[in-house]
Amino acid sequence: MLAIISRKIDLPGGIVGGIVTSLLFASSNFLGILLIATFFVTGTLASLYKIRHKTELALAEANHSRRGWKNVLSNSGAAAVVALLNILFPTLIQAEFLIAVCFAVALSDTLSSEMGNVTGRYYFNILSFQSGKRGDDGVVSWEGFGWGLVGSSIISTIYWGFFPSISNVVTIVFIGFFGNIVDSILGATLQQKEYLSNHGVNFTSTAVATVAAWVISF
Repeated sequence: MLAIISRKIDLPGGIVGGIVTSLLFASSNFLGILLIATFFVTGTLASLYKIRHKTELALAEANHSRRGWKNVLSNSGAAAVVALLNILFPTLIQAEFLIAVCFAVALSDTLSSEMGNVTGRYYFNILSFQSGKRGDDGVVSWEGFGWGLVGSSIISTIYWGFFPSISNVVTIVFIGFFGNIVDSILGATLQQKEYLSNHGVNFTSTAVATVAAWVISF
């Protein structure tokens, strides 16, 4: 409700966000709430960082970082699916671990793009390594990679506070960053060819990383 009042998310986005948050709470209690809140607050602050400079470079979102339902589902839809599966089949998956992976990917990608686009020195295509224009699909920077690791590390630290498993924490950091790389590769390929939208790329990369984490956790 506070996010809607402060105009950081529109009404449809707030409704969908409320549904996702309810699923997360039912599945992973306060860990799920803290993870989605951390992603939303940190991602919003990163979007607002040097917003005037981003606007001048045509890198800022047209809605001034106000989120909608597509943003919610693209970044936390995979976590909602994990939560629902856990509610229906309680012994099937490690819900808290996989939900943390989902948000590690989401925050890694968000910080990598939002912060990398204003702190990077050299931008290059993720596949060809040739110089590219910041903000273009599939164009990254080493600084952006660093911010991506910061994002996944933030989520893994929160997970550590609830489940102090070193192996899971390390996995969350690197699978979260792996999802960020997948996002950039999809951006350089399927998104450039307009087979996927930015929202589709975000959801797909998160889903791929989550499945990878699930396989590793066996």
